Amino acid sequence: MTKRRNDRTGGSSDRPDPLTDLERALLAEGRRLVTVRDGGEPVEISVNEIIARKTAETAAKGSPHAQRTWLNATAEAVARENSIKDENAAFWRLYQRSYRSEIALARKRGEPLPEPVPHPDDIVIDDRNNISVDGPVTELEAQVYAYIVNQREAFMRQHVLDKKRGNLKGDMECAEGFGSAMMMVSLTNMVLPPRLRLDETAMWRLYCGFRSQTIRQLLKDDHRAWKRLHLPSRRGSASPDLGAFIRLLAGLGAIAADHAASPGTDRDIDRALARTVALTEAAAPVG
Repeated sequence: MTKRRNDRTGGSSDRPDPLTDLERALLAEGRRLVTVRDGGEPVEISVNEIIARKTAETAAKGSPHAQRTWLNATAEAVARENSIKDENAAFWRLYQRSYRSEIALARKRGEPLPEPVPHPDDIVIDDRNNISVDGPVTELEAQVYAYIVNQREAFMRQHVLDKKRGNLKGDMECAEGFGSAMMMVSLTNMVLPPRLRLDETAMWRLYCGFRSQTIRQLLKDDHRAWKRLHLPSRRGSASPDLGAFIRLLAGLGAIAADHAASPGTDRDIDRALARTVALTEAAAPVG
């Protein structure tokens, strides 16, 4: 049977419906949730899950018919799953090859590098064709990671500036050899995906690049960097005391635990977010 369906422009097209009414009804019934008791507790599972459980239980009790049905259905499901995984893996391998070629060509020509989302180097395909992405999968996530990369650079510049201006005077700074800015460099680096993370050599290069600049240039660039990050500070500001900053991190951890444990009402969430923002802003350079 052919159904007339409206297209996106408001017209209609004569295209066969991929599923019959009976097929749609069967799928809907199989996915319908019903309440059953599992371990003495009421849980909701689909009709399909109930049938699978009953068939497995009957097969386990020795029914040859149930065993054949179970084994055949399982074999078909495994084959179908592997086929889908093979198709997906082939698609993403082609995606990786295509974008890596574009990136290599742009690098050779000295042009801006393409920034596809997801990035081909963030896509992980294991030997069983399971696919995962260790990085941003949306444009919004890519923007967040780009912001964190800029934060890492700003904190490294701030660290160099603090050292050059002799701001690392506290007992903990003297004992550890670094201040809160350098700790933030490490923390921001840790939350980035492997592709954007800096190893020790790259971190040292970043440090030396700022170290070679004059205090005047560092002050100028530092002020601009925090302004671009929407965390403006007074020119020449220093990082917070390391001891106070460590106590601040403990407070952030407590708030994160509260968020995870119980979202609460909209008002509770707004208040918790406001506390988080206030604590985060306290990590920026202060006067």
